[in-house]
Formats: sequence, structure tokens, C-alpha cells
Amino acid sequence: MPKVTITEIREAIAASSTNPMDNELLANLIRISLDYLTQEFPGKAVELRVPPLRVIQLLTGTTHRRGTPPSVIEMSPHTWHKILSKELTWESGVNNGLIHASGAHFESFILALQVLISRNNHVD
Repeated sequence: MPKVTITEIREAIAASSTNPMDNELLANLIRISLDYLTQEFPGKAVELRVPPLRVIQLLTGTTHRRGTPPSVIEMSPHTWHKILSKELTWESGVNNGLIHASGAHFESFILALQVLISRNNHVD
């Protein structure tokens, strides 16, 4: 599988923001941004669910083999888009019930998410 670049994520965010009703563009953003997270932060300590489009496991720590992982984060595709485009903060999403996060390692996910957002906002 080819590596996903930040440029691809930026382009997908822009396309999805320009055409918010286009589910194919949103699905593409979900796919490439979650692929980026798994390539940059491999592991199985946290499960990120963006139903119905994608579920990934990432971050080192507790090795998960069966059943529900030790940490689970779930949000809608539109919420994920709003997080990446900085229209919504993590705290606001959690406080408004748009993001559900549980387990011992979700704080590590927040750090990975901050790295992704920071890289996305960095001008090459």
C-alpha cells in the first residue's frame, strides 16, 4: 500500500469542505486520514471507529487480540471531518456527545490526533 501524505489529506479536507454533501469525498477523507494514522502510529492499543466507513487500530501499548480493545474512540464521519478541518475541537465534540472515548489509552490518541492536525496545518 502506498504511503499517504499530508498533502493528500489537505486536498481531501478541502474537497470535502467544498462539497459537504458528497459522500464519496467524505469517504475518501476518512480512508486516507485513517490510513495515515495507522502508518504513522502503528499498534493495536486503540480502536478508532468512524461508522459505517472505517475502523482501525493504532498506537502501541496493550496488545489487543480478541474482543473490544482496551481503548475505543467512536465518532461519525462528519464529526471526523470537523475535527480535521478544525471546525470542532476534541473537547467540544466529547462534551456535546459527538465523540465517545473510553479506556486507558485514549489520551495517547489525542496526542496522535494533535500531530496529524499540526502537520496538516504546517505549510510545506
